Amino acid sequence: MLYPAQVEDILYQHPEVKDACVIGVPDEAQVQKVKAFVVLKDAAKAGADMEQTLIKYCQDHLIKWSCPREIEFRASIPCTLVGKIAFNTLEQEELANLKACGKYTGDQKG
Repeated sequence: MLYPAQVEDILYQHPEVKDACVIGVPDEAQVQKVKAFVVLKDAAKAGADMEQTLIKYCQDHLIKWSCPREIEFRASIPCTLVGKIAFNTLEQEELANLKACGKYTGDQKG
């Protein structure tokens, strides 16, 4: 079972990470995969190299199944009216993106 808060705690320990949110997204290979949304302290460092650096950092501190397989860099993480991270917003955006790409039909469980 994925506990997003554990993954987020590890990401927050990395010196380049300003903000993070972790969700499970549908995946054909393993039902769900871990995806992290990250705001960097220096947005100019966002890219494939930083994504691999953060994934490796998680692999060094978490069990394999908890590690993000994908990291999306953002300028900000959406929040609710009371200032909490809007997980549902990110989940809905991700499902819409997967459906648009034909990678999710809604038939999968997850």
